[in-house]
Amino acid sequence: FEMLSKSKFCEVQTDLVLGKPVWQTFFQTLTLGDVNAPTEASTTKEEENDVTTDSNASLSKEETPPIVSDVQATEEHDSDQEEVNASTQGLTTKEEENGATAESNHTNVQRAVVHIGIHKTGSSSIQSTSKQLVKALEKDNYEMPWVKRGSSPNVVALATCFMLPESEMRQRFECAQEMFDVGHEIADRNHNIFLSTEEFDHAGINITDLSNYLEPWQDVTIVVYYRRFYDWFYSVYNQMNTIKKGAPNIHKLQRPTMTMNDFLGNKDVANSYKNMFTHAVVQRYRDNFENIKIVNFHDDSKPLVEAFYCDIMPNATNACSAAKKLQVVEANKGESLVYNSIVFAAYREKLIEPKSEKEVQLALKSVKEFHEQTLGLTVSDFEMKCLPTEALDDLLETSLEFEKALLPDFFGSSLGEDAMRSQFEMLSKSKFCEVQTDLVLGKPVWQTFFQTLKGEFS
Repeated sequence: FEMLSKSKFCEVQTDLVLGKPVWQTFFQTLTLGDVNAPTEASTTKEEENDVTTDSNASLSKEETPPIVSDVQATEEHDSDQEEVNASTQGLTTKEEENGATAESNHTNVQRAVVHIGIHKTGSSSIQSTSKQLVKALEKDNYEMPWVKRGSSPNVVALATCFMLPESEMRQRFECAQEMFDVGHEIADRNHNIFLSTEEFDHAGINITDLSNYLEPWQDVTIVVYYRRFYDWFYSVYNQMNTIKKGAPNIHKLQRPTMTMNDFLGNKDVANSYKNMFTHAVVQRYRDNFENIKIVNFHDDSKPLVEAFYCDIMPNATNACSAAKKLQVVEANKGESLVYNSIVFAAYREKLIEPKSEKEVQLALKSVKEFHEQTLGLTVSDFEMKCLPTEALDDLLETSLEFEKALLPDFFGSSLGEDAMRSQFEMLSKSKFCEVQTDLVLGKPVWQTFFQTLKGEFS
């Protein structure tokens, strides 16, 4: 409070500002400026530091989020940031690129589109594309609260506002009160809102509070993607055990590792991830929202991003047109775990002791080059161990049950159950097999290799 008493609880002395000749000249020029300039800006824009009682109406008193910064606000911005600063005024008079006016997409119905993931279903691609479509979405009367803050299009710091203050997620990603309040400003302007973060799939989200927050918008669409459970499970497991640039790889090496079979066999771990899967997420949201769109991740009739802006998001013709012209690079693409597993195992056996992210990357690169270039072998030359029959049967049956419940028509089609069983049979002999690292590390040629590599780290 002592700190705030000398900052937030102080106001600018406007009489002193307006009494200065330089400001008087400025306002004379502004008054004589463009007669078509928007005149509502001062009445529609909330003061940056004005936190009203209404701004927290959707949260219980005990869970009122603090005014904090988005932890992702320091993320590097590219040239697309110019779109972030584009004016949101005058949307009903500006000509569309396709010859129509922005007004053609405006209706009396305020829409909210909330994309809640789930994890590992292309969310990063949709979010990164939204950064390139800021202007096009504005023409369609859609605003995104992260734009004003210049932060990440993944609004995880907004999602945590609907979690308990003591929750682990909110401790890691503080609630961004400013972004929370911008949502109210968007509603006051009678504009649509678009939110996207896969953290909305978290079981700790207070969905009733989220529903109250979205009450100003008459038409709320919850968008959730479905990916076959076994395919989704492998992708989650892959991400947890893959060494990637920019990721906390040292932390990954240091934590206890689990084989795929251990991961599936641990009921607590398995259940926690099932709670993040589409089936459980949809069940949680159905109590508060009527319009839930379940999108089939396996529908290849259109590229994922194009389908989202053209088919899923209502009245977004400009964003759809712009999305069709973009070249979208798949984000977070999974890679083979074989070389990663060998590095993890070598670290556990103290054959290598990388002390930096750079050394972890070097270890992974060196292992791959040694196997493929020095030994002249491929991944298929490693001895592998596949999941046991019981684990495979459980994984398939769970996957079949989820698809039948979520997408019964698709499940009954030629692309459904029969195709799933056929694909699973193939994967049971490839993706669901892991390299036997003990046999690799026990070979003299690999022991010599790691002795040499360890010397490079010292």
